[in-house]
Amino acid sequence: MIEVIRSFLRDLGLNDIQLNFYNHFLRHRFCTIKDLRQDYNYSYSQTYNNLDVLEELGLIDSTDDKPKLYFRVNPKEILSKKLEEKYKEYSERINILDKEIRREESLVGVCQRNITFYHYSELAPGIDHLISLIDNSNSRIVMSALPPSLLKKIEYSLRNAFLKGVEISFFFSRSDFETIQNIFEVYTNILKKLRIKITQTEERTCRLIRFNDLIVNNGILMIDDFGFNTIIFQEDEILHFDGFTAPNLVAQSKKELMSKTKVKTIEINYPKPYQEIIDIISEKKKIKTRELSKLAGIGGSKLRNLLNFLIKDGKIQEKIENEGVGRPASYFMLI
Repeated sequence: MIEVIRSFLRDLGLNDIQLNFYNHFLRHRFCTIKDLRQDYNYSYSQTYNNLDVLEELGLIDSTDDKPKLYFRVNPKEILSKKLEEKYKEYSERINILDKEIRREESLVGVCQRNITFYHYSELAPGIDHLISLIDNSNSRIVMSALPPSLLKKIEYSLRNAFLKGVEISFFFSRSDFETIQNIFEVYTNILKKLRIKITQTEERTCRLIRFNDLIVNNGILMIDDFGFNTIIFQEDEILHFDGFTAPNLVAQSKKELMSKTKVKTIEINYPKPYQEIIDIISEKKKIKTRELSKLAGIGGSKLRNLLNFLIKDGKIQEKIENEGVGRPASYFMLI
């Protein structure tokens, strides 16, 4: 069963023992150390340490019971995540290579004017390109009103952006729409899983332009200090994408949005699942991973990712204590 992904697992760093164990989990879903020792004739130390590696990689998880029960994490989800991480790693290396080539060519007198420009009238490639730009954002994303259907499609990428520390701001006005009456509720429902600042303004946030003999909205999505992307739309219908590098235009457009008359502002510092974890830890003062998982109704790698973000954000701290038997226990406290 493991043969179709063996080379990929090798790239993740798995050795022969770990490959054998993971293949066992793919076939049997869960087992104990005793089960594996009987099947593969490894020592307790070999079995335990190699299972620990698989657990650190997120390929398997375990209970706190005695004897400890190990079980596989959804293979499609975790391996897809690992593949995305690999893709991002190699994509960053390619970008570094490209910069090195440009630097070397500039040193030997090759003159290049690199102006990035794109435009799409077809929906799918336009969204794909916009998502790739969001995925490569580093510091800040600022948006005007956009079609709700587009926000739904890019919400996952925006979520990944905030998880790596990108600040996200969103501006809109009821004047940007004619037929969508409850636009505030529509937007907040889509964006509630993000760390984001949502500002409703009195004046329009989109420019009105003529497109194919129609008067439509020209919305903007600005990435970092240079990426200026426009989305032409009418109500919830996307008509066209384009974008280019324009630092001055980005700075000017951000200033215009900030200067508009504010009706109300909502700032989501921690989306619901993060806030629930903070509230539980606050109430308990000090809580073990297993109890936190039970109270929050979240487990495995999902809980770990939430905790890692809150630790990185300086909201909570993790303390590992040796309780004498078995693996040390992790406790979490507010800072």
